[in-house]
Amino acid sequence: MLPIYMALIDDENVSDFEVLYRACRNKAYIIAYKILKNESLAEECVSEVFFSVAKNFKKVNNLVSYEQHKYIVISVRNRAFNILAKEEKNTLNLPYEDDIYFNDDKYSEFDKEKWSDFIRKLNKTDRDILYLV
Repeated sequence: MLPIYMALIDDENVSDFEVLYRACRNKAYIIAYKILKNESLAEECVSEVFFSVAKNFKKVNNLVSYEQHKYIVISVRNRAFNILAKEEKNTLNLPYEDDIYFNDDKYSEFDKEKWSDFIRKLNKTDRDILYLV
């Protein structure tokens, strides 16, 4: 992807962008992956951010080094949350059928009720963790 970004940048700024890209790409990917929990979406997020940085590199290059890193981290985080919201919106349209998960004969109605009671007795934080799993 680096050659594509380089095409958007003036010749005098190419080396500065390359240094910034190599310094931040792994950190940006890690941040995106922690939020999105999906390799391809994380790569897409990082690509979009660096494409945006390349288009506006004259402004970004005027920032101090740590501010450039901060700008990229914040951009990746925001872009990842936008992608996550879009993905969640797309999955919300799918029908949900609770019976799919309990169609096995080895589960009885009593077992479901027993588990429901156990879950209700948990505090809110622990219940939320269970729902995330």
